[in-house]
Amino acid sequence: MPDKTLSKFFVGVTFSTSSTLSKKIQGFRQHFYQKYNPHLTPHMSLLAPFEILSKDKQRLTESLVDEIENFFLGSQSTPKLGISGIGVWQNKRHHVLYLNPKYEENLKYCMESVQELCESFIPSQVSYKPNDKQFIPLATFNFESQLHRVVAQAKSEFANNSELLITGISLFEKKFGVWSVAHELISFDSTDNFLQLQHASI
Repeated sequence: MPDKTLSKFFVGVTFSTSSTLSKKIQGFRQHFYQKYNPHLTPHMSLLAPFEILSKDKQRLTESLVDEIENFFLGSQSTPKLGISGIGVWQNKRHHVLYLNPKYEENLKYCMESVQELCESFIPSQVSYKPNDKQFIPLATFNFESQLHRVVAQAKSEFANNSELLITGISLFEKKFGVWSVAHELISFDSTDNFLQLQHASI
């Protein structure tokens, strides 16, 4: 009988923790983000989480490495993610305060390609709804009144548009309700600005 066990993943860019902006984000999240996990690498998802057959994990990993290398192979500089102000996303249960990303062209096209590749692995019987946009969550609140009290602080703290140094792109997996890095698909050396390629293990 074929194995139809599903596993949940997303692909995200990971950030250097040494910059002032990165430290500000982590500090803000520690105070106001309900799902803050200090052990999880600072990151931003490139697409909404998706489910695939567990047996396809290695094939997905190898395909992602090949695809992502196409966009960054030969690059002489470490990619960065710009920040352009804050925004608010909300549904019936939550209000999310976030930083708005501004993509370099290479990363934007890579993001679109990764989305398409990952969707191709989702079984036809599994539903998937892409996000309208991706962002860096700063805080989550159950009530709008809580949100309003923090917005002014966030506007002041993140008033100066800046950039986050990207250290790599990784595949994240959810196990026992906790997200963790399953595989580093590509890494960027922030010291000498040369690309370091990480290949999927066979």
